[in-house]
Order: sequence, then structure tokens, then C-alpha cells
Amino acid sequence: MAAFAPSELAIYTPAGKRAARDDAAAQCSLARSTQREHKEQLGALDAQFAGGYPSIVELLIVLPDHGIDAARFVAAATAAARAFPGSAARRDGASLSGDAGVAVSVVEGDHATPAPHRLFGAPGGGMSLRVANGAAGATVGASFDHALCDVSGAALFLEAASAAYCGAPAPAAPSLDRGAQAAVAVAPPPAGAGPARVERRKGGCGCVEWALDAAAVDDLRRAASAQTRHDAVFASIVVLLRRAGVVLRTASIARDARRPGGGLPARHFGNGGVLVEAAFGAADDAAACAARVRAAVDGGDAFLADSRRPSDVHLTSWYVRRDVRFGASDCAFAVGPGTVATAARFSALRGGQPVATVLPGLRGGLRVSVVAPTTVATKLRGLLAATPRAPRAALVWLHGLGDVSDRWRTHFERALPGVELRFPAAPPRPVAARGGETMPSWFDLETWPVSADEPAPDLDGAIAAVREAVDALGVPPGRVVVGGFSQGGAAAIAAALAAAAPYAGVVAVSGWCAQRPPPPAALPRLFFSAGTSDPAVTFKLAKRSGQLLAALAREPTVSHVQRAKHDPTPAELAAVDGFIRDVLR
Repeated sequence: MAAFAPSELAIYTPAGKRAARDDAAAQCSLARSTQREHKEQLGALDAQFAGGYPSIVELLIVLPDHGIDAARFVAAATAAARAFPGSAARRDGASLSGDAGVAVSVVEGDHATPAPHRLFGAPGGGMSLRVANGAAGATVGASFDHALCDVSGAALFLEAASAAYCGAPAPAAPSLDRGAQAAVAVAPPPAGAGPARVERRKGGCGCVEWALDAAAVDDLRRAASAQTRHDAVFASIVVLLRRAGVVLRTASIARDARRPGGGLPARHFGNGGVLVEAAFGAADDAAACAARVRAAVDGGDAFLADSRRPSDVHLTSWYVRRDVRFGASDCAFAVGPGTVATAARFSALRGGQPVATVLPGLRGGLRVSVVAPTTVATKLRGLLAATPRAPRAALVWLHGLGDVSDRWRTHFERALPGVELRFPAAPPRPVAARGGETMPSWFDLETWPVSADEPAPDLDGAIAAVREAVDALGVPPGRVVVGGFSQGGAAAIAAALAAAAPYAGVVAVSGWCAQRPPPPAALPRLFFSAGTSDPAVTFKLAKRSGQLLAALAREPTVSHVQRAKHDPTPAELAAVDGFIRDVLR
């Protein structure tokens, strides 16, 4: 099995039933749908959660270094409630009716888990929202009646609220026809009166949570030859639980009927989840387990919860669109404390069945939550803690002259999952070559386009900026690539030539060697690309720079690209990405 390389590893005991907390410090509102006479019947899949007291699901959205404006959030929730009138309705038996409102509360202070149904005392409809603003960022909590919708349905509501909060165009309208659930094929229960009895397990449960960065998830997928990232993570959970002493032959897996051919529209607001079962062999490794998971998801007979004897483990994925971030640059999702407590109760009722949930994490990673008997959770945590972690790797990228956009951040966050990224900003200064105009610039320029006649500039500030960025990372220089575009590429070359300890690699796209002659220093692996008709840097300067640097580099890659623009071509940029990934492998 590939190493999990987990981070943020934690184990805790799920909370039991608690009274609602004092909500005096919170700002409380009710977002109305404006459809007072709203009435709709629950669908066939909704009905399995409609018996007795509402089964509440809690989803948390963690927004690092980002605060939420209370008034804008309430207005956004109101806009979403209008598009999803059932969210503001109150459940009455097998139907939703009226406009009780979406309960919204905002509290200032460091509340890591703003579980809305515990922190919001006022009545409302099927959905309630909570925002906790703290020094480290904000957390949005969504609490909803499972008979109203599942997590994928709630994600549609949150997507609409996030778009309204950011002033973005509203997403496509949801499908509100709950009658469509009748088209989902579900196998009848086995012969007999319901599921076989399972002896309730005595003793407590623990919850083990950890994060996997995108690179670790991709490693798992490659090692298991898995079709999807979730298949690989599910398979690795199966292998880990077996190592923790769980006798594991079968797994129930949640399958969303919104998938193509599943029977429901892709934007169905309601419940769309059914279960399928995978059976594992005693000697199955992660690759075999991943294949069995995929076979069950693609072709297994669907059934409903509690219609048969519980499987040995339950695997579920909470799919949430990554644009549900309310203006933050990134976000992660987590299972709310009330849902963890519910999972612990179900685990005990099902004889100690572990319950594993996989959710989106930061920067393309995934988060995993496993609720299991305390003895199993403790062993699982020990196995994860003993897993060797992959060495950290980083890219420090310097922008071009006057460039204040986020285009490089956006590109590398997508192209280099698992690599830590830093984007230092050049200070504003007058630039002689641009008529003395003040703009972000790593050093002054006197010729435009930059030519072989350009005098050697003062590079001390640029070199210091790179050194400070690398020192702040705490990553060994040998695991850092320094690179840049245009003037930033020239600054990156200067920083690599001046480094006390060699960096893993240096990249310059449409750049040049500003030091002539360059100091007699050895360069690490080098990627240098230049346009043959670049309007901003003469090809004579770029070609000479590439020759000088290739003579100093351990493994040079110098590319002359047929382009008449300053920006790199898509193929050139893909080559940059591949070079960085290879260097930091």
C-alpha cells in the first residue's frame, strides 16, 4: 500500500447529546423564501429519513485567512432560499410546507466547529446556517434535515449562496421535482422481515481525522492503479482497517443517483444517495480493493440503508463543489460534530461498524474522517502516525514587470498539487525604460525591449526577497525550485547564482541573465525558455543568456520557442510544470 503521508492527524471522542449553547452573542436572522404557501411531498429516497425526529446532517466549510461579512451572508442565504423554497420549509410528516425560514446566525470569536443546530436556538425550516469568524479565518456550518436533502443537495444550496455572496452569476437552476426519485432503481430487501439482527457493541467510539494533500492522493491512485482518487482512498482505508484488526469482508458504499445514468438530474435538490456493496478477498491488496470498489459503484445493485445486514465498513464521499468558498481563495470541508456523534451511535448499533467519510480538502487534497470503536480508532491513529511523510517541496515564483495579477498563483495551484507555493511581490519603483512610471519591479530597466545593451542592475533587493521567502518556508533549499517570468525570471536566476546552498532547480520563462558576466557559480537543474520574436526581450539577449547559463547548470534545459508574444505558449507552460514536478519528485 502506498504511504498515506497524512497531515493534521487527530483523534477524539465524539460528543454526546448536549443542550443548545447560549446564543446571546450571535447575530441571528431568518432568511425567507417568500413562498408562504409552499407545499411539496418528500420523494422515495427522502422518505427513508423521514421517520420520527429529524435526522440532522452537519457540514462545515473551513475558510483559512478569510472573514465573512454578516449582512452579505444573510442576503446571500435569502437569495438561495428563494431558489430552493424547500430549504425554508418545515417538515410535516412526509411533506414540506410553509416558509419557516433558513435560520442564519453569525458569531465573532474562535469557534472551530459552528454546528448550527446546537448554536442556533430559534426555530426555522429544514436548513440552518452558522458563521464563526475568528482570527485564523472563518467557518461556515450548514445543518439540515436529512429528509430535506443529502450533502450533494445541500451543496447546490450553498453554491447558490456563495455565488450571491460574491456577486457572481447565479448557477443553473436546481431540479426541484422530488417525484423523480421514483425512477431510481433500488433492489428490494432480502427475504424476511428486515435486516438480520446485529448485537449492539458496548464501549465508546473514537473519530480519527486526517488530511491528504493532492500529491499524496495521486500517489495512492497510481500505486493502486485506481480509476478515481476516491477509489484509491477507499481502498487504502480498507487496508488500514484490516491492519488495525478489523475483520473486513464487505463494504457498503454510498452512490449518488445524480451520476450519469443514475436516474436523477445532475442538479436534483433532495436525496440522491443509494448504497451498493463491495466484497473483498482475504488477500486483496489496495489495487484489488480499488477494483472491487469501482466494480460495485459502476455495476452493483442499489439498496437503501437498513434494508439488509450491515456491511463490515461503510464508505461515503461528501461531494461539495469547490466554488462553494464565499470569496475565499481556498477552502476545506469537514464533518460537523453532531454528524460525527450520530455516526458513533450508528457504529455501536451496527456491531462496531467503522464509518469512513471522504471530503474535499485544501488545494485539491482530501480530508478523511473515520468513526470506529475506540480500540480500532486508537490502532488506526497509531498506524497513520507511524507513516513516513513525504519530504516537503516548494516553488518560489517571481512575477514580471508591473504584473499584479493572480494568474501565476491560479495556474500553479492547479498544476502543482502538494507543492507549497510562494509568490513574493516586487516593491513599486520608477522604471526608466517606461518613462519613469512607478510600477512593481524587481530592479530598474533602461532599455525596452530589454536588449544586450541593458546595464547590469542592482539585484540585491530581488535576491534578498527570494532568500526571505525560502527562509520563511522552512523547507530545505534542495527541495525548493526558484523561478519567474520575464523580469522575475532574471531575478530568479540571480537568486540561484547567489544562493549559499543550491536550490533544487531554477526556471526562467521569457527571462534573461541580468549579470554579465555571471558569477562563477554552479547552477542546479535549469529550465530556460525564450521566444524567438519576443517583443519585450530581444532574442539576441535571450539566446546569449541561455548559452551562458547552460554552461553553469548541472542539467540544463534551454528551449527557443517560435512565438511573437512575451507570454509562454500552452505547450511551453506544460513543459515548465513537468520540469518542476520532475525536480521535486
